[in-house]
Amino acid sequence: MNNFLNKPLHPERDTPILKYYSACFDTVFIGFSPFFKLKKTPFRNKGYKNGEQISLEELREKDALFEKIPQSNADVFLFDNEYYPSDDEIFEQGESIPWQEIKKACNFWQVGEINRALKTSIGAYRPVFNRIDLAHKLSEYALSNQLYFPVKGAFNVLSKKQIYRSFRFLGLHQLTIEQEFSLDRKTIRLEDFTEKEFCNTIVYNDYYIYDTNQKLLFAIDWDNFFFLICADRKTIETLVENMEFEGFYCDEHTRGNWELSPEEIKAGLHHEQSDAPDCSKQINNNGKDSFETESYFKLKLLRYDRNDLQTERYYFAEMSTLQASLLFPEELKLLGLKIAGFDEQENFFDERELPHFHSISDFNHYFLQNPNYRLQDCELEIEQGIKLESHDDGEVTISFPLDSSLMEPLILSIFKKYKVNPSVKNFIQENSGFYVRIDSKGKIESCSKDFDNCL
Repeated sequence: MNNFLNKPLHPERDTPILKYYSACFDTVFIGFSPFFKLKKTPFRNKGYKNGEQISLEELREKDALFEKIPQSNADVFLFDNEYYPSDDEIFEQGESIPWQEIKKACNFWQVGEINRALKTSIGAYRPVFNRIDLAHKLSEYALSNQLYFPVKGAFNVLSKKQIYRSFRFLGLHQLTIEQEFSLDRKTIRLEDFTEKEFCNTIVYNDYYIYDTNQKLLFAIDWDNFFFLICADRKTIETLVENMEFEGFYCDEHTRGNWELSPEEIKAGLHHEQSDAPDCSKQINNNGKDSFETESYFKLKLLRYDRNDLQTERYYFAEMSTLQASLLFPEELKLLGLKIAGFDEQENFFDERELPHFHSISDFNHYFLQNPNYRLQDCELEIEQGIKLESHDDGEVTISFPLDSSLMEPLILSIFKKYKVNPSVKNFIQENSGFYVRIDSKGKIESCSKDFDNCL
C-alpha cells in the first residue's frame, strides 16, 4: 500500500483498532459524528436524515430506468434526500447535539445503541443484527425534538470544522487528504484555506486526513457514524479538551463494530449460518482445488463497464477472491500480485511476506490451505492481460482485454455457478456503468448509477 502505514489507513470492523495502529500511534479516540439542529431554517420532517427508505414505485418515479425492473419486495435506500440540510446551512447554522444527551433522553442503555439505531436506519447491517426498535425510538426523538441525523460514512460539516481547528491549534499546516482505498490524494497548506474552504475541500470520498509528518490522523469508513482520531495520548487529550470531540478512547479490545458485543456477533452469525451454506468448505476434485457447489452464495450486485476502449470490466458483490480465482484455468501464469490482509493471529501481511506464486493454481492452493487468512485488498495480474481485483473479500472486479477468448466462457460460468438468469448479462452490458441488484431467484431486482442507492 502506498501510504505511511503501508496498509489500509482504516482497519476492518472486526480488527482490534489499537493493535492495528500500534506501529505509528499509541492512542486512538472514537469521535462521534454529531447530531445537530439548525438555528434559523425551519425544521423539515422529511429531511431529518440523509438516507431514506423508499418503495420501488417511488424509485420508478425518480428514474424511468427502473420501470424495466420487475416488482420486488427489496429494501431500497437513497442517500440524496433533497430535504436534508445543505452543507452551507449546516456550516452557518448547525448546532451540535451530544450523543450523551440523546442517550439519556431516549433511555438507551449505552451510546452503542445509538450507533446501532443509526446503522439499522440505513440498512447497514445484516438482518440478524438489525434493531428496528432502537431505530424507531431514535427517529421519534429526532422528529419530536427537531434534530437531524449525521451523515453516514463521511466527515460531516461540523466534524470538519473541528478537524480544521485541531490542525491549526497544533500548528500542523501541511496536510494530506486521501481518498478511500488510497486511490487519490492531495496535499494542502492549511493557512491557505479558511474554515469554510477547508470544509468544501473535504468531499464525500475523502476518508483520511493527516499531517505530512504523520503526527495526527483522522480516518472514517463506510456506513460509520463515527471517525477515528489517531495520535499520541497527550495530543488526543489536548484535542478532546479544547476541540470538544465527543466519544471514547479505544482499549485493546475495541473494534470497528464496537456497538456489538462479541457474544451478540457470535450468536447472530450462528443464527445466520444455520440458514446459509458454509462458504469455507473446500474439496479436492481429481487433484484440483475447488469449493463445494453449495458454497456459492447468491450474488447481490453486478456491474459492467468499459474501463477504456480496449478493456471490459465486470463487478460482482458477495463473491470472494477465491470463488473468482478458482474459476480461471489453473495453468494461467500469475504475472503480478498486490495483497493486504491479516493472518490467523490478526497480524497484517502483504505480498512481500508470501511465497512466490508462479500460477493462479499456486495462489489458490496456498490460500485454501490457510483458510483463516483474511484478504482485505487483492490485485492479481494474470497472463493474457486479465486483472482480478477484490476488496473486503466480498467484492470482485475482473477486467479483460476486448479480444480475450476467456472472457465469455468465464463470465458465463459465473452466471451458472451463482444461478443468475443469462438475460441479466445482456441487461448489464446495455446499461454500462449501472449497479444491478439481483434477487434470490437470480433475476433483476433494481439498478442505479449510485452504489449506495442500489444497496
